[in-house]
Amino acid sequence: MPDIISFVMTVYNTRIEWIERAVNSIINQTNKNWELIIVDDGSKEDIAQFCDDMSERSDQIKVYHQDNAGVCVARNYGTDHAAGRWITYID
Repeated sequence: MPDIISFVMTVYNTRIEWIERAVNSIINQTNKNWELIIVDDGSKEDIAQFCDDMSERSDQIKVYHQDNAGVCVARNYGTDHAAGRWITYID
């Protein structure tokens, strides 16, 4: 398996358009060796559902939900679940 890049994106009641734009920017890049980890940090139900819907677009997108604990906790949670050799954060 080639080295992959893990993108960790934290979401807390983020506008749906911004989430979709960020996800599309990762999906449409030329490098296909990636995973996207979306950590929903206790968003409202419609935002959480939208994140789940985004994960259905690709097996490379994983969504985790947690009670609101703040961006640092959410990033650490995403980092702990990352499989990539390299990790970067999408804010």
